[in-house]
Amino acid sequence: IPEKNILQQSKGIYKYNIQTDEYELFIRYDKMVDANNNISTENGNKFNRKCDVDDTHSKNEMIQIHIENFCVSDFLEISYHTASFDEDNQIIYMHTNAALNASLVKIDINTKGILAYPKQRDVGILSKSVFIDGEFHLIGGSNNSSHFIWNDQQEKYEEIFNFGEHGLWSRGGLMSFGLIYIDGNNDYKIPRCMLLFGGFDGVENRDEIYYFSFETNKWMLSQCKLPIPRQCSSYLVT
Repeated sequence: IPEKNILQQSKGIYKYNIQTDEYELFIRYDKMVDANNNISTENGNKFNRKCDVDDTHSKNEMIQIHIENFCVSDFLEISYHTASFDEDNQIIYMHTNAALNASLVKIDINTKGILAYPKQRDVGILSKSVFIDGEFHLIGGSNNSSHFIWNDQQEKYEEIFNFGEHGLWSRGGLMSFGLIYIDGNNDYKIPRCMLLFGGFDGVENRDEIYYFSFETNKWMLSQCKLPIPRQCSSYLVT
């Protein structure tokens, strides 16, 4: 949703209504905090955000510090997030770097409840994500040349591949690239994989194409290249 300026924060998630040809506000980011550190949206649905209590602050003081420095509307800023959808469980997975506090956020579209995991990987901006077979994949970003998978049990990201360590990307972050998932059910008998292509490395546009194998959990550089180096390009699987 377009914003008037980068400092103006979104009120929440918008849903497009095909019949009325309009966007409508679907889930608000407004919040309240109770004594148990539960933060609830305006409609009353609650989620819990963990905060650390130290020797110099009481729990309520720590909650207030977190509210002032890291509120819901801050880390769900439109400009810095990537999101993917868990269709089976009807949950939006969102990684955001807003307010200098990288977070993984899960939003249940049925209950409209929000669960946030702050202090996560700082991948910068222009990363990509995809949700496949129960796993949220986070790839690239201006500060990141790795591929991560979110671990729900440990509540943190696990690195499964580093492009830089394998000599596939030598200039820092992966940005503005294309990312396609192929499920394996196709007429060309292409095995289940992901394709990453193009992008910007902070200096110039790229023309490489990378292939991810779900059998080995590794990326490989394809011998094929894009016709011309590209970033922020559109693509269509046919």
